[in-house]
Amino acid sequence: MDASNVGIRAALSQEGQPVAFFSEKLNEARKKYSIYEFYAMVQTLRYWRCYLIHREFVLYSDHDALRYLSSQKKLNARHAKWMTFLQEYTFLLKRKAATQNKVADTLSRRIVLLRTMSMKVLGFEVINCQYKVGPIFSNVLEMCVDGRDPMGEYLMHHSCLFKGMRLCIPDCSLREKIIMELHVGGVGEYFGKDKTMAMVGEKYFWPYMRRDADRFVPDVELAKRTMDATHIANIFFKDIVRLHGVPKSITSDWDTKFLSHFWHTLWKRMGTKLQFSSTYHSQADRRIEIVNRSLGNLLRSIVSDNISQWDLALP
Repeated sequence: MDASNVGIRAALSQEGQPVAFFSEKLNEARKKYSIYEFYAMVQTLRYWRCYLIHREFVLYSDHDALRYLSSQKKLNARHAKWMTFLQEYTFLLKRKAATQNKVADTLSRRIVLLRTMSMKVLGFEVINCQYKVGPIFSNVLEMCVDGRDPMGEYLMHHSCLFKGMRLCIPDCSLREKIIMELHVGGVGEYFGKDKTMAMVGEKYFWPYMRRDADRFVPDVELAKRTMDATHIANIFFKDIVRLHGVPKSITSDWDTKFLSHFWHTLWKRMGTKLQFSSTYHSQADRRIEIVNRSLGNLLRSIVSDNISQWDLALP
C-alpha cells in the first residue's frame, strides 16, 4: 500500500505474488486530508472486503505513523470513524520501506505520469480511443484479458495502455509533442538525439520510436543553428556594417554558426566572400588569428560571467 497527494494505490498479494491491484486518484477535498496513508488503508480494505473480512492478513506500508493510530487519545470525527471500521478486520500492520514496496511504487509512478499528461495534453482522457486505430496496439488490446496480455508485457491502467512502466502512445501528433518537449529541455537547451531517445524511452513507448526521432530532431537542430546565425548576423549589421559598410570578405573559424545555410546565403547575396581559418593550419592568415585571440581575451575581461550574452555586456 502507498499514497501521495496525487492518489492512493495498493496490491493484493498471495504467497508473495501480486494477484490484484487497486488505485484511486484523490479529488480536491481528499487532498486536504492530513494522513493520506490512513485513507489509503481504509479504501484498500473496503475495496477487497470480500477477500479480507474473514481472514487474517498482513498490511504493509512505508508510513510508520500508522502503527501508532490506535494509541492516539484524541482523534477527529473522521479518523474515529475509520478506526471503528478497521476493528472489523484481523490484520497485522508492518512497515515496508518504499524501496522494497515495488508493486505499490509502480502504481504510484503510473498515476503520476497519467496525471501529468492529463494536465499538459488537452483531450488526453480519450487516448484509449486512439489505440484502436493503429494495428499494433489494437491487436494488443484484443489479446488483453482482465487488463493484461497473455505474455504479461502490456496492461491497462485507468483506460491507458502500459508496456511495463512505459505509457504507450498511439499514432497521433502526441508523439511529436513528446519528442519536441524532451529534446528542447526546460531551460532552452537542445539535447542530442541519443539523450532525447533515452528520455523518451524511459517513460513512453511506441513502435519505431527511433525513426520518429530521426525525422524530427534534425529539424529542430537545424532551426537552432539558423537562429544562432540570425543572431550573429543582427549583431554584425548593427555594429559593423552600419559603421563600415558591407565587407568584401569575412574570415571566421569553423563554428557551426558560420557553416549554416542561412549564413552562407546571406553573404553570397551581399557579394561577400567567406574565408575560414584555423590556428592549426599554416595557410591561415596569422595576423587575423592574432587579432582574434587578442579580441577574445579583451572580451572575456569585459563580459566576465556573461559569456552567453557578451554582446549585451559591451560598453
